[in-house]
Amino acid sequence: MTIKPKHVFADLLSVGLSAALVFGSGALHDFAYYVLLVFVSLGWLDLLCVGVKGEAAETIRDRVWWSGFLSVVQISALIFSGHSVLAAFSLVLSMLIVASAFKEQQA
Repeated sequence: MTIKPKHVFADLLSVGLSAALVFGSGALHDFAYYVLLVFVSLGWLDLLCVGVKGEAAETIRDRVWWSGFLSVVQISALIFSGHSVLAAFSLVLSMLIVASAFKEQQA
């Protein structure tokens, strides 16, 4: 696994949004919630319309443990901040994306 700038940016964004949910107050908390809501919504749209294929599936397979850890941090932040429905949607989305990436490898 090589470290790429786009992965570092995405990882820092994920951790930053999770921290803003837990430690932020007022506008910062709301901003993080709505950004995550948009990300989860776009993730569902992408998964249902396009799926996980090619280079994206390979990247997910290569980074599955680290991405899983970041997903757990993000889902925990959503639950801790009182957004359990979005946490549930995010958890199911994460599991389906990983399953789809590994299903593509078997095909």
